[in-house]
Amino acid sequence: MNKPPIKILIFLITFNLFSQNTDTVSIPDNVIRPMLELHVKINEPVELFPLIKSDDLETLNFNLIKSSALEIEKNLELVFIEYYSESKAAWSKKDFTDYFEVKSMIKERSLLDYYHINFDIDTTKNQSILNSEPLFESGISFIGSDSHTEFVRQIIPKNNDSINHFGNLPVKIKYLIDFDTIKLSKKDIGKEFKIAEEEYRLDNIINGNIHIRSLDSSNELEKLEISRYIAYKDQKIVHLPHQNRFPLSFNILKTSSIFLNDSLVQLPHNDYQKYLKNIKFAKNEVFVDQIILDTEVDFDEIHILLPKYHFLNKELKSRIEKENIDNLKIVRHSSQIKTPTPKNQPLNN
Repeated sequence: MNKPPIKILIFLITFNLFSQNTDTVSIPDNVIRPMLELHVKINEPVELFPLIKSDDLETLNFNLIKSSALEIEKNLELVFIEYYSESKAAWSKKDFTDYFEVKSMIKERSLLDYYHINFDIDTTKNQSILNSEPLFESGISFIGSDSHTEFVRQIIPKNNDSINHFGNLPVKIKYLIDFDTIKLSKKDIGKEFKIAEEEYRLDNIINGNIHIRSLDSSNELEKLEISRYIAYKDQKIVHLPHQNRFPLSFNILKTSSIFLNDSLVQLPHNDYQKYLKNIKFAKNEVFVDQIILDTEVDFDEIHILLPKYHFLNKELKSRIEKENIDNLKIVRHSSQIKTPTPKNQPLNN
């Protein structure tokens, strides 16, 4: 049985701890339970997955990514969706908010996703379509058909009063051009390495989990969060059946090393439970300095691939589309969402 994914970001732990009104804090019971469950998951042994030759590895076509990005830039537009009603019902206009779509299209069915190409939109400055931060900003939707692929991101304002119908919006298109590679194996345990001049250390490799320690509280762990990997065993590539596209993506855990680190992972489960129940520490000792990258596989060497992007800038002016709200279902957005694989050659050595 495959290990359950560890897609957990444990920021809630620091929040719960800091809600305590003392300088010295302990771990609340409602945090201990999920930590114990996580301890069990991380200690589950990895499975044996198929090995493939590098010659059989799917390639990532950076030229195709670039040409798609240029086509997206050419067709990119800002559309203002303005609702209207043919009835005189008082409720109709109140239940809908006019909104914007940043959209584009390429003339083929694309297998790319937001990791390869994305729009960066700053809706808080340097633009004139909104008077305040939006209520909702979606990720990019990739809508494919046999003949084309649409790329759409919605921006939902708080209300109609916060919209300038004919404003401008600067959009930054980013597309993947290459990877920087970090090669790690068990012989590198304890060694320090740099990512964009930031200092990290490989603490351990256990059960397919790579324990990396951030050596400075100011380090931006997001660089590792968006990394991909290729794992090698017996000089062949380890392939997971449920991840068919290379390079593969990690399951990721971020936390404080006070709560979980490579030494604590190796404790017997009951001893780890006692540790969590009894430990006390100062609030200022808690910050996110531990990131665990889970591969689910047994490997001799792993290549961690850090994406490199190129950017295209474009200023958009809105055009208006009208939609009759008498014929639409009511959809309300209640929360804000912020979004967030070398040139045609195999990703091997």
